[in-house]
Amino acid sequence: MWLGSLIPGSLMKLLSLRMAWFVSASLAGTTGLCAQSASSSPAASRLLDSSSIFASGVTVRPNGAFLFTSGSGGGTTGDTKSQALAYFAKLKTDLASYGFSMSDIAFVHAALVADETGKVDFDGWNAAWKEIFGTTDLPWKPAQTTIVIPKFWSPGSKISELDIICGNGSADTMMSASKALDLPVTNPNLAPFESRKGRFYRAMGVAPGTSLFFASGVGAPVVNKDAMPSSRESRGDMHTQATGVLKAISANLASVGLSFKDVVFMRAYLGPDVLNEGKFYFDDWNKAYDEFFNNSENPHKPARTSISIAGFANSTSMLEVEVIAAFPHAPELFSAPDSANANLKSYGKAEAAISSGVAVKGGSAFYFSAGVGPSVAGEMKAQALSALEKMKGQLAAAGYGLQDVVFLHAFVVAGKDGKVDRKGLGDAYASYFGSKDQPHKPARTTVAITALPNPDWKIEIEAIAAKP
Repeated sequence: MWLGSLIPGSLMKLLSLRMAWFVSASLAGTTGLCAQSASSSPAASRLLDSSSIFASGVTVRPNGAFLFTSGSGGGTTGDTKSQALAYFAKLKTDLASYGFSMSDIAFVHAALVADETGKVDFDGWNAAWKEIFGTTDLPWKPAQTTIVIPKFWSPGSKISELDIICGNGSADTMMSASKALDLPVTNPNLAPFESRKGRFYRAMGVAPGTSLFFASGVGAPVVNKDAMPSSRESRGDMHTQATGVLKAISANLASVGLSFKDVVFMRAYLGPDVLNEGKFYFDDWNKAYDEFFNNSENPHKPARTSISIAGFANSTSMLEVEVIAAFPHAPELFSAPDSANANLKSYGKAEAAISSGVAVKGGSAFYFSAGVGPSVAGEMKAQALSALEKMKGQLAAAGYGLQDVVFLHAFVVAGKDGKVDRKGLGDAYASYFGSKDQPHKPARTTVAITALPNPDWKIEIEAIAAKP
């Protein structure tokens, strides 16, 4: 699925400042996104360099539990540093109630908000980070991805959403603490936290050994094929689009025996309405969401993050959603796994370039790559080939291969006209995935942006891999 960058002129200045850093951490005795084991703490961080405040690579061992937190900010008063410190102070208390500590944090995803002039306070964010991590009291440095978004609905917020993936806490404490809350959950492998009142849970735990399903992002479907693609009638308003997206996700989950009652984590990307002065419709997104979650038919709620983005390749699209789900019982689908990896099972149309989703057998070991950029200049195909080759090398260094990739993100720079060289990227991608020599295809989301941290890059790629 493509996330594009066709936006109103009023947002172009903010989008031009969008930047992202992708870093990772190395955990011992853990597994999965938020992997836990009953004992060990993080053994080491593979840093970008000796002075880096972030880590560069994640390897996590099998047979742990997961914890995902929903997106949350640091309030609406003060500067970026003070809001970040307030967030981490509250997080420390929350994690303790879940059976975790700050040293168990594996990954932080941060969405910062640009001010009216388009400026982003990266210095304040980094200053807060350095006061929390890599200190004498807390030498651990987790992974981090930081992005800039064009707008947030709470005036004064410098940080839109921070969500955490953590590990190495007490799995027994996690499960028992959730059970004591007596929250509505039908999947025995899920451990929700918070209360019955909210639209989504503050955090969601997953029991050790649980099989997971990583679904590709789903964008707004066309509801009127006879309408002009640039018209409202083509995809409808936000409520119509959100309903269509959620129905498509439901069908994707059902194809592997899952339902919305099994969703662990959801990330929603909301784009501006180019037909109405770039407005964002968070209320309409929530209204549609409420028709599928947290109701009498389905009382289940996942952990959730919703962030605004600059726009989509399809100009009238306003939403794309990704989910991770957990199987309630050991699925039989791995009796016929992908031939090159006994712990993976890919789904989707045979002629498609990507999988609609990839199931990962419980007890798998995981690898999370940092963002990988090209080593060469030039057009999209050359840069994509370079980035994919570098990623292949990093996977090999960690003991993984292309056949182990579960999910792939490609961040590509759009031209001034909002277009992306899809053919160049597609040709490069086909050299590594879905070929005769390497038939495996991961789930994938391709995000079209206007800039990357290195101004010469046209593409940056990150991957999640898993193996027995």
